[in-house]
Amino acid sequence: MRSSSGHEFLKGVFDSNNVWVSSKNAVGSVFCDYFQQLFSSNGTRNVDGILDTMRLVITPEQNGWLCLPFTRGEIEGALFQMFPTKSPDMDG
Repeated sequence: MRSSSGHEFLKGVFDSNNVWVSSKNAVGSVFCDYFQQLFSSNGTRNVDGILDTMRLVITPEQNGWLCLPFTRGEIEGALFQMFPTKSPDMDG
């Protein structure tokens, strides 16, 4: 839908339970939940052999920063930096 200024905006989204949400906070929560799920793991098994062959390139300090939880503001910042007529495709 277009606003009076001619910009397009989102009216709502379906959450993970296929429920339509349209409030700003609910839509933001759906996006946060989606990306938290996307970038999380359900656990791994038998990866020691693979990990033993990999060369470490990230320092423990860098790893500490990478392991911090991301915030809603960081997600919004990344999305707002995207080219306005582009969106990620299925591969992100």
